[in-house]
Amino acid sequence: MEQHEVMSRLHQLALEQDRLTRQLMAGEQRFRGLARSVWRVQEEERKRLARELHDGLGQTLTALKHRLAALAPSDASRDALALAEQALADTRNLARLLRPAILDDLGLGPALNWLCRLTEQRTGWQVPLQLSGLDQRLAPELETLLFRVAQEALANAQKHAKASVVDISLLRTGQRLLLSVADNGAGFELDSALAAQGDGFGLRSMQDRVELFGGELVINTSPGSGTEIRVHLDI
Repeated sequence: MEQHEVMSRLHQLALEQDRLTRQLMAGEQRFRGLARSVWRVQEEERKRLARELHDGLGQTLTALKHRLAALAPSDASRDALALAEQALADTRNLARLLRPAILDDLGLGPALNWLCRLTEQRTGWQVPLQLSGLDQRLAPELETLLFRVAQEALANAQKHAKASVVDISLLRTGQRLLLSVADNGAGFELDSALAAQGDGFGLRSMQDRVELFGGELVINTSPGSGTEIRVHLDI
């Protein structure tokens, strides 16, 4: 083969590689766009269910509680009233966990503060929260993403870590965001956990969601030394 034929062939291969690369990048963008659309639909469904629980079942249980409170006092009526109050409290908590109204109404900072206080009440842990550089609200999707990561990390710590302190911080520096959720619990072998669990304690789903927004999720852990989940995002 002559030299000019070799050069021509290499040029054609380079053009073909560029074309395939552009197709791959376009396919990845379409996939990310589709995945984000699915995620938005899921969040809207959570919001609808939370509203129905609060406005539907919640109002019914409130009416039932008032009816029971108006009955003549007896052991049976007091027991029924206590059950109604517990059911109402459980319904409201479930509605808030599905989609806390405070996240939409007041933003990520107040929502994280509510989540930390709720976790302290339920577990007896210390859950200090540090916020910095969040004078203005973030885009709604980013607020939802970071809230869900913090919520999932706290749920993991509650299920697996046997922690007593979980430090949460969210810092904005320029156009960079850093979320950190660090507990003083048992820690674990990350590779073994990811290999043994179908979803690695939910870690893979957290990673996938963060990557949809072009961010990075880093997990620092080892047995006996706690766990830190860090999310880096550009905004």
